[in-house]
Amino acid sequence: MLRRYIKNYLGELIKANRSKKTISTYEFALEYFINWCKKEKLWFKNVSGEDCKRYTPYLSGLGLKPTTINLCITVLKGFYDYLTDTGQVQGNPVNIKKIKVKNEKPENTSINKEIEIILTHIYFLPADLKLTFLLMLYAGLKINEIFKLSPTDIVIIKNHVFMRVISLDGKERLAPVIDEITAKELLNLVIKRVNEKRMFNIKKSHITREVHLIKEKTGIICTPQRLRSLYLNHLINIGCQPDLVRQALGYKGFYIDKNLREVLVESYFPLAAEL
Repeated sequence: MLRRYIKNYLGELIKANRSKKTISTYEFALEYFINWCKKEKLWFKNVSGEDCKRYTPYLSGLGLKPTTINLCITVLKGFYDYLTDTGQVQGNPVNIKKIKVKNEKPENTSINKEIEIILTHIYFLPADLKLTFLLMLYAGLKINEIFKLSPTDIVIIKNHVFMRVISLDGKERLAPVIDEITAKELLNLVIKRVNEKRMFNIKKSHITREVHLIKEKTGIICTPQRLRSLYLNHLINIGCQPDLVRQALGYKGFYIDKNLREVLVESYFPLAAEL
């Protein structure tokens, strides 16, 4: 029910000609509110000002940066303004003081430029090779993990796209695909190869050759390790909880327990591409 009202709210923002980036950011921020309501067992129409005072500590407990927390508060206030204007609630309960931001580092424009140059090169590669590079960049997968993928390892949970990865010792993790275009291209490839055992028909030598070509043409070192580190860097920069970063990348000791999978996967929803 809450998701329906959020969808309607975002629809109004679209009508108001808000940018796609703004809509995506608002959706990202409100996903935290959905998870908080579930945790607190609150019906969103009954949320009070006293309830809202617990929201900031909740966000802080997730390891989010002050700027991300402030964004979540601003977006939530706008959402309740909409609910008030449409007669769904009486008065806006969101009256939370924002966190003072101290000396946060500015966005690393050099990294963004690096990613832009890499994408310019790999988007002209054959589909299999292109998606291999995109999965390293936007899902943090290792080469040996990509080679083992089958069409059944692309997992969709509540319209969010994940990669199921099995480690050498048989443990499983779900890595969120954080780019919408990559997610859609993956699904198109799955449809074509649904009856095949392997997802990609490539060799390690193909990847090595492209890494050398990218370095020759651009001067950028585009190794699988570097792409994976860019994925990690992105998760950290958007305020992802440290344990979620470790789980997404498959660090030792941080694979998903099957009994906790649903809870952990929902924590990834603000990160994963949505169809």
